[in-house]
Amino acid sequence: MPLGKRRTITEKTLKALRILRDHAAKKALHHFYGPTGMTATAFAQEMWPDSPAWKMSYGGVSTDRPSVPGTGIVLSAGSYLQKLWLRKLVCMERHNDIKFWYLSATGTKALQDADQKKEGGRTCRKKRRRKS
Repeated sequence: MPLGKRRTITEKTLKALRILRDHAAKKALHHFYGPTGMTATAFAQEMWPDSPAWKMSYGGVSTDRPSVPGTGIVLSAGSYLQKLWLRKLVCMERHNDIKFWYLSATGTKALQDADQKKEGGRTCRKKRRRKS
């Protein structure tokens, strides 16, 4: 499914967009007070729950901050969300220096197109054999 010039949406991108959509629906269902967006930490926990990167430490002796396991994967999630933001698939708001990520109108349309394509089955026709 084309998105802009030479941009297609992969399965990983669709998974990320579905995570953001489902998170907003859960928060709306429970009448959550405050921003309903998703932080990079929550996104990382949903996107890569069983990743071994959660046990890896980041930081340590050469820095002034202590070593904390799982920080690297949160940075990766923030980077991935930023790439989606550059493609205008997600929106970002800041509340008290914390970034909250939402699904944008373009991202919603991309998800709807993917779901319609999935339900429709094959869209291309079989090639006909020439009779010789």
